[in-house]
Amino acid sequence: MDLPKKLGVDCLIEAIVEIRIRPLYSLELWGGLAIKELTALGYEYISVPSIDVRLDHEGQVAADAENPQAYTASGLWVKDALRFVMTKDALTFNCQLGHYLGWERYKQEITHVLEVIKACGIAESFTRVQLRYISEFPNTDILAHICGRVELSSDTGALKCHEVKFHDISDERRMFVYLTNNAKRDDYNASLFDVNIYAHFPPITSVEAVIDCLEKVHALEKETFFSSLEESFVKTLQPEY
Repeated sequence: MDLPKKLGVDCLIEAIVEIRIRPLYSLELWGGLAIKELTALGYEYISVPSIDVRLDHEGQVAADAENPQAYTASGLWVKDALRFVMTKDALTFNCQLGHYLGWERYKQEITHVLEVIKACGIAESFTRVQLRYISEFPNTDILAHICGRVELSSDTGALKCHEVKFHDISDERRMFVYLTNNAKRDDYNASLFDVNIYAHFPPITSVEAVIDCLEKVHALEKETFFSSLEESFVKTLQPEY
């Protein structure tokens, strides 16, 4: 399938990447060990109250019931529209709402940060990558534009589903796709197309190998997104090949 390189209509509202780490030091030391190198890359540290940032196995923010502070970060590292946080065993990246950098720039920045974390001796190895992209389509029934139909019939007529979930699970990879139509978003309604994928691997020390895995996960995300939508609908998003 010939996949677009970009869309003229920016529908992406979340672009989350999490890299799971086996650290050599506690979270309290991470910032101090890496601050010089991260500042040299153009990142600014912003101290904010603790933020719950861990994603559960389906990509939802989740806390540890026995240790609520286990998955929190005490501040943000910000550069342009990109931001990331450090937790006790992961780096979680995201872009400001409506300011996606594009995959090549995003991947480049993630690579640079991982290289710093590795060079500073913070990470012993890496064990997982996770990518979650959420697209929003205002005043659109996304279920009317997928390849196939999801519909329930009843004596009172057709009942359209408002939330649909698909998944593909193997030993090395898990993928979850959520389609939501008619979701309330502030003062308007919209559909959401949510693709969340994560891949496990034995502990590796190579940043290049981590990015290679992330690249494959991103390619799978793109293929899943575009192959699920009718070609006529994709054209309305002004694809560029």
